[in-house]
Amino acid sequence: MSAPSQAHTGWSGLPRQRRAVVFVDIVESVRLMQAHEDLVIARWRAFVHDVMSDILPRHHGRLVKSLGDGMLLEFETVPPAVAATREIQSRIAHYNADGPPDAAIALRAGAHATEVVIDELDIYGSGVNLAARLAGLGRPGQLIVSSTLRDELVDQVHGQVHDLGLCHLKHIDEPVRAFAVGPASTELPAVQADLRPTLAVVPFESLSGDAWSAIGHALADEVNGSLARHPSLRVLSRLSTAAFAGPAVDLEGLRRLLGATYVLGGRFMVLGDKVRVHFELADTVDRHVVWAGAHTAAVEDIFFGQDEIVPQLVMQVGRQVAAQELRRARALPLHSLHDYTLYLGAIGLMNGLTPADFERARVVFEHLAERNPRLAAPHAMLSRWHVFRVVQGWTVDRQVEASAASDHARRALDLDPEQAVALTTQGLVQVTFDGDLQGGRQSYQRSLASHAQDPYTWALLSGVLSMTGDHAGATDAAAQAVGLSPLDPNLFLFEAYAALAAFGREDYESAVRHAVVSLRHNALHSPTHRILVASLWQAGRQDEAREAVRRCIVADPSASLAAFRSQRASGFPRAVYAERFIAALAAAGMPD
Repeated sequence: MSAPSQAHTGWSGLPRQRRAVVFVDIVESVRLMQAHEDLVIARWRAFVHDVMSDILPRHHGRLVKSLGDGMLLEFETVPPAVAATREIQSRIAHYNADGPPDAAIALRAGAHATEVVIDELDIYGSGVNLAARLAGLGRPGQLIVSSTLRDELVDQVHGQVHDLGLCHLKHIDEPVRAFAVGPASTELPAVQADLRPTLAVVPFESLSGDAWSAIGHALADEVNGSLARHPSLRVLSRLSTAAFAGPAVDLEGLRRLLGATYVLGGRFMVLGDKVRVHFELADTVDRHVVWAGAHTAAVEDIFFGQDEIVPQLVMQVGRQVAAQELRRARALPLHSLHDYTLYLGAIGLMNGLTPADFERARVVFEHLAERNPRLAAPHAMLSRWHVFRVVQGWTVDRQVEASAASDHARRALDLDPEQAVALTTQGLVQVTFDGDLQGGRQSYQRSLASHAQDPYTWALLSGVLSMTGDHAGATDAAAQAVGLSPLDPNLFLFEAYAALAAFGREDYESAVRHAVVSLRHNALHSPTHRILVASLWQAGRQDEAREAVRRCIVADPSASLAAFRSQRASGFPRAVYAERFIAALAAAGMPD
């Protein structure tokens, strides 16, 4: 297996390289120059020198050019780009301290992750223009980023991310998904108390270049899935711990943000067809290494389950943390490095809920199902794809989607009757298309019996419990989903189910809070918009409910009561709160 090339040739033979491009813009620069030209020029020159000599070197960035009323920056990776931009925006306050208020310089910024052509003087490419256009969306002090850059950020770790939805930019034909990035919160909301030690498995660092990084993620996933079965360990979701990948593991951050008491990580190097992996188990309280080890294996053997690296590692970790041996349980849904990377990418495309990316996800899942005819996971995800399409209101023929979703769910279970992903998908189909709340609940509970650490299944179980009137159980299940993976890309779904649980128990203010958090993470999720409208109306906040209807229609132009009634999940009419929910939508002004 050979590594793919990391750059390709662009214009005039210059290499094209992936960069985080940042455009920093002075707000109202024309007015400032007209009113305070000398002062503004002096401040700006001193500030740019400060940025070049202090901020950029610490964040490994480069000033491409200073434009007189802004600056163009480039970084090799995304997190340092965001951190440097936030520092630049806050540092400008120091330069405003000694002048009149109307001469104060305020900065807004736009950022995009893209391939550009680079030389010693400039960077070239359409992505540079997009970064500048995104800056134009921002208010003073704001950083607006593209969806490709946002995909490389983790909310609350790299900053607090707010989804702005699809935005129209000057001279760009199609609307662009944009996000505002603000300062990160100092800590996450408290999760359910759990006296068991909490283990975080972080991706293993590649010493052989980024082209091999998927091996580190795949190993971490497999180990995480095996350790999750231990009754004496609370194992954090890998979608949350992935945010802490890197050469220096942030033990304090893992302890403060996720409550981890132990962290398993390490590094690896690919040598021909072999991989040498070094492991470290660290205690976040005392900040020391509890155990370290190493193992050499064939690259392909790892992905085909023919090597003992994972069971040996699980055994050692189990002995160190819980004093007993753990049995191996493979967590990888696919058998090759290439397919596994495609699988993860397709899940990301589907959950982003941008129509074009959503369609691409289906193509990738179909490709994986064809390449891996004996594996359940691609069919399970195809089934979920058809369910999501109905929930979002993106289909004109519900029966066609129901048939396709049911077919793929059956095929997944035929291939692997006990796989957690397949069982969860079966429950989703039972609830969505059959209205079988009891059957769906049983499928979710069977899935959790196999993989109790899956936050997505806990969230779906919360939805069923809400519908059947078990509001306390629904609230607890939603809290489990958030607690297991508070940095999860699917957090918008977990918060939506938490809002639904609160609506069911008539705690409308809590429902509003959860819905607002959900939409901050994904402003295109149609069901959450409806939950927010209904919750605001029931909370007596009628004007805000009417405004929420307007935002709902912006996010989903087809939104209406008729569309909701025809496309809604079959389980919904049997929900104990169904009539109350629909009445609130109608009263708030949802179009007929």
